[in-house]
Formats: sequence, C-alpha cells, structure tokens
Amino acid sequence: MRRGDCLRRSSSLDREGISRLRALIIDVDDTLVVTGIDWGRVRSRLREELGVEIPEKPLAEKIRLRIKSSSKLTRALKIIEEEEMLSAKAVRRDDELVALLNELRGRRVRIAIVTLRSRASAEEVLRCLGIYSLIDILVTREDSVSRAEQLKMAVSALGVKNDEVVFLGDTEIDEGSARLLGIKYRGVSKGPNARGVPQDLKRFLKHLIHSYP
Repeated sequence: MRRGDCLRRSSSLDREGISRLRALIIDVDDTLVVTGIDWGRVRSRLREELGVEIPEKPLAEKIRLRIKSSSKLTRALKIIEEEEMLSAKAVRRDDELVALLNELRGRRVRIAIVTLRSRASAEEVLRCLGIYSLIDILVTREDSVSRAEQLKMAVSALGVKNDEVVFLGDTEIDEGSARLLGIKYRGVSKGPNARGVPQDLKRFLKHLIHSYP
C-alpha cells in the first residue's frame, strides 16, 4: 500500500462534513501540482556554494535552524527560490482544474493555498496553472515555515471556523498539523512518475462538487 493510499483512507469525509464545507486549503507541491522540482540539486547547490548540508525535510523550515548567519541564510533562500522559479515556469495551464475550482467558488467555497515555497514562485505556479485569480488567500514561507501556523493564518484570513475547512496535503506533517487544529484532512496521491495536477486531486474536487448540497 502506498503512503498516499493510507492518508486517503484515514481522512475520508462524510456527507455531514461536506455539507459544512465553506473553504478548501490546498498545499502546492505534490498536492496541487507535481512540478518535479529537484530537491537533490537544491541541496547540492547549498553544499557546494555555501558549505551547508541539510538532509532533513522540509528544507525551508530546517534551513533556519542550521544557518545562523543572516547573510548566508539570505543567499541560501535565494538559491532555493531560483530552483523553485525554474520548476514553476515548467507548469502548464490545466483547464479542468480551472473549471473545477470555478465550480466550487460558484458554490461559495473559498480557496486558500499554503506552501513552503517563496511567494514569488508560488504566484508563478498559480499563474501558470491558470488559477491565480481564483485563489482567495495565499500563505507562503515568508509568512511562516510552520505548517500549523500557516493553516491558522489561512483559516483566520478566510473568516471561517476550523471545522468548516478541508485541508488537502500530501505529507504526515500536513496531516498532523490539520488534526492538531481540528481541521478535516484529505491526503492526495500523486501517482508514480506523475507531472502536472494529480488525477487524485481532480477526483476529490469532483466528489465535493457532486456531494455538495
């Protein structure tokens, strides 16, 4: 069983949960879209250019614990953003995703994005997908590198209650952060060798639309 399968089965939504839905919060990488960003190359550049070895994940969070020099941290974040922008520019518009999110917004479901990407690269991803104008709230690593804090910020900005939100993610940290805050969670599986918007995400959005009262 793939880990994504386990996350999906442990986080199913019943009709009552869907009926209370007022907002979706979606992670970016490997949830909203598979960009194929090469984190191995990012870590290699950090090691070669700055002499910094950071094997732990997530990189954007751990890097602040490992680098104390402000000038070196600034350079490290610049390296990460350069690689993020490269991956963002490879993203292509997805008309089906645009239609699904438009349908949900038509049902007054608000949409927020949380990501450990930089704001500039996250905005580029959203523009390339064709959904930038459909997003109500964007929370990035410039706001916080804690997923739980990002979720708190998104919920507050959306003006909804925790139990009126579904968070879509792809990691155990995503799931744990949602459960900590009493937010419904649904894991998204990207599938092997996938690129673009995961079919699993589209299936779930269609399920919400068909089940929404």
